[in-house]
Amino acid sequence: MKDSTSEKILQQVMDLFRGPLTPHEALVISLQLLCWAKLSKDEQMPEGLKIQAKSFADPHWVRDVWEELGRRPGIIGAAYTGGKFPTRLEPSRLGAAIELCMHLAETGVLDSFDSSDSFPQILGRDAMEFCLPGELVEVMIALGGVKPETSVYVPWDNSAQLATRVVKLRASAYIETMQDSMLPALVSMFAPEGITIFHCDPIREPSAVEGGKLLKFDACVAFPPLGLRYTADVISRDWYNRFRDRSGSGAVLAVRHIVAQTNGRAVIAVPYSLLFSPGGELALREDLVKLGVIEAVISMPSGLLANPTISFALLVLNTKEPRTSIRFVNAESDRFREPIPRARARARLVDIDEIVARVSGEITDDLVAEVTNGEVVKNGYILQVNRYVLPEWQRKIQSLLEKDHTRLLEEIVTIIRPMPPTASSETINALEVMTSDLPEMGYIPMPSKEVQIDKNNAIRRKLFLRPYDVLLVFKGSIGKVGIIPETVPEPGEGGWIAGQSSVVLRVNNSKEVDPKALVVYLRSELGQKLLESISVQGATIPMIQLRELQKLPVIVPPMQEAKRIGGILDEQAKIQSEIYELRSHQAELAKTVWTLE
Repeated sequence: MKDSTSEKILQQVMDLFRGPLTPHEALVISLQLLCWAKLSKDEQMPEGLKIQAKSFADPHWVRDVWEELGRRPGIIGAAYTGGKFPTRLEPSRLGAAIELCMHLAETGVLDSFDSSDSFPQILGRDAMEFCLPGELVEVMIALGGVKPETSVYVPWDNSAQLATRVVKLRASAYIETMQDSMLPALVSMFAPEGITIFHCDPIREPSAVEGGKLLKFDACVAFPPLGLRYTADVISRDWYNRFRDRSGSGAVLAVRHIVAQTNGRAVIAVPYSLLFSPGGELALREDLVKLGVIEAVISMPSGLLANPTISFALLVLNTKEPRTSIRFVNAESDRFREPIPRARARARLVDIDEIVARVSGEITDDLVAEVTNGEVVKNGYILQVNRYVLPEWQRKIQSLLEKDHTRLLEEIVTIIRPMPPTASSETINALEVMTSDLPEMGYIPMPSKEVQIDKNNAIRRKLFLRPYDVLLVFKGSIGKVGIIPETVPEPGEGGWIAGQSSVVLRVNNSKEVDPKALVVYLRSELGQKLLESISVQGATIPMIQLRELQKLPVIVPPMQEAKRIGGILDEQAKIQSEIYELRSHQAELAKTVWTLE
């Protein structure tokens, strides 16, 4: 049965409960009624518990049946326990729903009913806490390489979407869900046999344990909750030696848990930050790369989830067959993303087969890069896809850089972090250069924001800005660049300091590097593209990590050529000054007629 048909069936039953029930309540009771009708028709119900056609059904009678079903063992019991039957329902509504479900069962329509992907369409955003887009589930299952007769671990499968597809491939599925919901069991009732369900936290209390050890599954497909955090006790109470560091990141702990519980391939959705962040995320990446268990990293399109601003990637691991290289795939490309009409910033995944073909190696193009583990180590264990899958403009940049003499930024400047303004016994007034003070051309004008700072601390840390210091915005409006004029005040009262979103680039030797030429370089199309390439993709606030900035390649021309380039900055500043004067003159002319003074 097509998903659209199953969706229509479920929607038709739910429509009978609109008004008295919430959408989620209507969803659960509709699935329970459909399941009840199917089990009765298939002779899987005792005679006294079979569904009965009634124009007016007593809600208390149905509740009593539900309680009896809830006491039955296995998935049937799980599908009818844990919730309260809404006895406030009108007997006529309930009777009509029962008759509809019986008709659907008797005509065989429910034989191929599958509700697993219907929830997002029926409930909208409210469904996303326990349900994933069907296209995303399809690509994860395809990447998992599930085979018949294999055991597949599907933790956090809150609506049995993954498990349903697994058993359709004649494999077995083991669900662990943190949500106290009947939905996994209800959805499983319409799927082939082979689904096991446990309600627990897979990280705190894994259920797949035998003889004091974690069971090993042949494969795993999982979408752990994004943004989940844990306290330190989850590590100290771990009996299975899964966690080697004290990270509280749910994503880090989930990946380590899955690696410990899988003997084969695992497909795991992770927040994009896990691919580049320091701390526990870095320690995890080091372990995965050193073990050679990473097969692929796929950056996914934006807008697939309920919160369209959340970016995530898919990690494909293989704990059974170590590899010496990693395949990076850019699925963020617009070719894999189709906007959903009337759904702001939301999109659906398309061309799933092409994504899988790029991961498997059947397709190799500009959206794919095969990178050795050694190269990843040289890149500081960064797993960002855009670090390795280079678009055309980045390949042009590489070609340009290869033709000129380049040095790393950290070799030619001292990078100074800003200091938050603080008061003390030696407090003085200073002017803070904000991001808005940085002009597109020329020199930075007089800052307008006055702050109080600790004088001695500022002097000791060399925070007062000097002539020809270069300011670079690394957070927010990343890549914006400015240069301090020669007329900047001396350090002390009235001196200038950098704002919190900028770093100071102070040239180490002006006889080797002209700071004016450096500013022209960073403001150029080439410089801006380089800064864009090291920015963190998928972060809530755009940013450049300082360790990445230190390694930025800078073209350093001979000093004579550098002086000529620096002259461009002075010429831009002169033109900018003339523009300001002309604008001022424009304003004065406007004031000469029809004023109210």
